[in-house]
Amino acid sequence: MPKGYSIVDKRVAEELYLLKCSLLPGEFLSFQQFLTPEESEGWSNYLDRYLELSATEDHSQLPSPYFCVGINNARLWIDVRYPIDTSPNRLLPVVTIKGEDITRDEQERWQSVIRERNEEVKDSEFPTYELISTHLLPQLHGEVSGQCDGSPQKDTNTAIFSQNAIGTTSTTYHALLTSHHLISPTKRKNLQQWSSQLHVTGFAKVGYPGCIYCEGAQEQVEEFVANTSGK
Repeated sequence: MPKGYSIVDKRVAEELYLLKCSLLPGEFLSFQQFLTPEESEGWSNYLDRYLELSATEDHSQLPSPYFCVGINNARLWIDVRYPIDTSPNRLLPVVTIKGEDITRDEQERWQSVIRERNEEVKDSEFPTYELISTHLLPQLHGEVSGQCDGSPQKDTNTAIFSQNAIGTTSTTYHALLTSHHLISPTKRKNLQQWSSQLHVTGFAKVGYPGCIYCEGAQEQVEEFVANTSGK
């Protein structure tokens, strides 16, 4: 096995796929800054095919994950590096904030935030996903807006459904569903598929708790709710 390579742990891969699916317009996840073009393409292809992969497929030629997450045209981004040893006691990556002209004071403030938030998410099923999507990305958005003061932002990670709402109906119906959490990549993929098929529009708040809202014609909204509640 080449140096620096290891079999990808299923939980690490699931977190990366969940994080990729959770990004909002204007946000990015990139391997290109840290890996070779071949390694970056390998990871991109792996995440694109994640739901199709068999449990026995050999992933030993994938490098240990090393990537950045951020907002387009922002001067700061989140640097995420998993250790080569992905044994169960080494699943948490090293997460830092990097950026253009970042000062020592800024870096220390961000590392303090990361330490505090790591304590909050350490018992989560997907700690790295929660750290980035629930805490760090909202604060980066606050930084971009000139609102970041070092306190956790209250923004939530929200994904938009299909915009193909039916415009011919005279009455628009609405539905709001809540749940303890909404983190499953499969569930979120199904929501996108159902909203497109049924021509409803809406959004989902990912994380703890989960929230799903949709609007459209009565029959389509009722079917969407039935699909969402039953699967």
